[in-house]
Amino acid sequence: MSRVCRFGSSALTLSLLASFFTSGGGLLWSAAQAEIAAVNDKTFKKEVNESKMPVLVDFYTKYCVPCKKMAPVLEDLATEYSGKVKFVRVDADEAEKTAAFYDIEMYPYLALFLPGVKAPLVAVGYKNREQIKDFIDRSLKATKAKAEAKSK
Repeated sequence: MSRVCRFGSSALTLSLLASFFTSGGGLLWSAAQAEIAAVNDKTFKKEVNESKMPVLVDFYTKYCVPCKKMAPVLEDLATEYSGKVKFVRVDADEAEKTAAFYDIEMYPYLALFLPGVKAPLVAVGYKNREQIKDFIDRSLKATKAKAEAKSK
């Protein structure tokens, strides 16, 4: 049996209501979250280094509690930055060569790879949504400013 809630003259089932959430006192439509692709030693070069758009790499391990807490935030941000930044995940235990190449010893470890830039920009340790957004936005802005300065 389907339960019904009434909003004005429209009836919505509870399953539909589940796709709504409250934020700041208002109802917002919750879009499907982007899935973040898993990358390994074999696919890292193609998916990250050869990407034409910026790539945020979430290096994590299965036993890392802060990594697990950040995962839904990164999925949400992957949706928000869709078309601007590609998000991928690397299980450092399974991609040992890649983790060793970038000398990753602490998790969570976010690395933002920018096209044409050899070294990634890095944020280490647990970051909340605002901190991750700030990291991405400042990095993109600084890179854009450098590119514009070079072209002048």
